[in-house]
Amino acid sequence: MKNLSIIASFVGAILFTSCNKNDDTMDMTLNVNYPAAYIVNGEDATVSLLN
Repeated sequence: MKNLSIIASFVGAILFTSCNKNDDTMDMTLNVNYPAAYIVNGEDATVSLLN
């Protein structure tokens, strides 16, 4: 029973620390005056812009 309590506390701590409200995204304004395609690179966490 003690082990279950420790495991539940550990899982709860992981869940609460993974829900972070601080979003560190950069505000980037692009002036695109042409038809463009935005490609999301999931592994690199970047976005590419193709003309």
